[in-house]
Amino acid sequence: MSEATERSGEVVRWRDRLIRTKQLFEFMTKLIFYVDFEKDLEIYKKWKLRKFFGENFFNYLLKLYYPKLIGKTDKEIINYFKNNKEKIIQQTEKSGEKLKQEWVKINNYFFQEVERVTGFKWKHKIYKCHLSSTFICGGCYDAQKGNIVSVFPRLKHASVLDTLFHELIHLHFWDTINELKIKYNKKEKLTAKGKIWDLSEIAVNYPLQKIKIKEHKPEFHIYPQHKKLWNKIKKYWNLDFKDFILKSLEDM
Repeated sequence: MSEATERSGEVVRWRDRLIRTKQLFEFMTKLIFYVDFEKDLEIYKKWKLRKFFGENFFNYLLKLYYPKLIGKTDKEIINYFKNNKEKIIQQTEKSGEKLKQEWVKINNYFFQEVERVTGFKWKHKIYKCHLSSTFICGGCYDAQKGNIVSVFPRLKHASVLDTLFHELIHLHFWDTINELKIKYNKKEKLTAKGKIWDLSEIAVNYPLQKIKIKEHKPEFHIYPQHKKLWNKIKKYWNLDFKDFILKSLEDM
């Protein structure tokens, strides 16, 4: 074999490896980050955080992130955001960059590990993370779109990476419920109320506690109102994800 032929063969092999790598990357589930100020305003109006979490906790969050807004009405808060749009967007983008840098290290591991632990594939190939300036309690998910979450990247009172994990797995949970053909009131996803929603707030911890991601161990988190339910169904924790869901629902 001539030297030219050997070099030609190496080029072909290198090209084939590159093509396979590109194809593999294209099939991987990915997360895209973006900023949308109008969505921020919509989220604030929709969730009514003051009412949802109570005045005391809401003021605690304002003190951490927007101390000038303590004591202001919702209308005054909305006007503040509109009048300081550029500054707020810059703050959000700056904090968002830090989150992106953390995420890029674990993107593939996270999606693959959640599939391994739950036994269910992610429904979408592309998920989106809206970097929010108004959802100061942490994060939420778009139940209608099914592949969008919102996260406040300036979080101090909680781990922003854990919050992102949590919201993404909420989407995965609802898709799993649909795949299992479990009947439920679709409004539960939109109103954050109901039997399946209560289970979702505990079930997201199942993959979070079992996934293996180097140098990061997500915390176990449930709302106080779900502790009684957790004590009732934690006996199923060592079952696979499907059976954990089904057995838990039988006991609810």
